[in-house]
Amino acid sequence: MPYSMTGFARSEHKSDWGSICCEVKSVNHRFLDIYFRMPDSLREFELDIRNLIKASVSRGKIECSIQVQINPGHSRGKSYDAEAAKTVIEAAEAIATQINSPAAINPLDILRMPGVSSSIEVESQELFETARAALSQALEQHRQMRLREGNEMARLVEQRIDSIAEQVSIVKAVLPEIREALKQRLLDRLDQLKVDTDADRLEQELVYQAQRIDVDEEIDRLETHMQEVRNTLKEDQPIGRRLDFLMQELNREANTLGSKSQAVESTNVSIELKVLIEQMREQIQNIE
Repeated sequence: MPYSMTGFARSEHKSDWGSICCEVKSVNHRFLDIYFRMPDSLREFELDIRNLIKASVSRGKIECSIQVQINPGHSRGKSYDAEAAKTVIEAAEAIATQINSPAAINPLDILRMPGVSSSIEVESQELFETARAALSQALEQHRQMRLREGNEMARLVEQRIDSIAEQVSIVKAVLPEIREALKQRLLDRLDQLKVDTDADRLEQELVYQAQRIDVDEEIDRLETHMQEVRNTLKEDQPIGRRLDFLMQELNREANTLGSKSQAVESTNVSIELKVLIEQMREQIQNIE
């Protein structure tokens, strides 16, 4: 069950005091990298929000935006900053000593000074609960989108695996012909040189040449890696890094196959394998 690392989701939750809108965007990345855009009123809950995202996503660059909209005129009381009020009072008293018959300081005037008092619009815990509900819904939408895209990428990877299997079948079919052609070339060469050849020595040379171009091990490993890719695509966990490793192994065997090639058919197969593996690698770079 592969998941793409690319996705987008948006969710909005409303309350009597206003609404909270959450957006989650993600792109591929080697590790999990989370960025936030949120109001200061939710900063104390950043760790909780981060853990909520970690529970849903294991890899990728995540941008999480949380917007809080308070309805105009909504207020649940007043709060004031005692230190700010003290500073204002001390300043007013210092000025009063320089004025003849200064007026008494009015507490209401102090509360109206900037930074001294503010409206309590919504309790922070209530904000967080609404934000968590909106974010949870957005993350589920984000997961579903990534799953749909991941399944499509898995289908494309399996198509390439099927194509690789076809290419491997071509090599297996022509191997007997390649070995026979090698033997005939060696015999023809000896005949041209008019050299008397010991039968045992000729047999040893044929064995040596056959071993030098033998690709049975490479074919076996290619088939093993192909089956492992198919198995990995069915796993219910992050599989991107494992698939990337398997692509490296497939490419290694394709290179070895090309280096041992003694016929046009096997050379063409090696090239086609590299093309197919690179196409899979491009898809896998975006799998979680």
